Amino acid sequence: MNPVRRQFRSSVAELTDALAARGVEIAPLADGFRLTETGTVLIVLRPLLPAEITQLAKVIRE
Repeated sequence: MNPVRRQFRSSVAELTDALAARGVEIAPLADGFRLTETGTVLIVLRPLLPAEITQLAKVIRE
């Protein structure tokens, strides 16, 4: 596995763990992450309820 993919997997795991630790369940989160040809990450979330969006926003602010 190349270094970019290794960092990508590590970053996805870290974000997933951080959200889970704060009680945000947006699983399966890793399914929505795409590594682009340029090495950037595209994040696609499943359809979220308004309450889930609010919860995610609160966690990001903290």
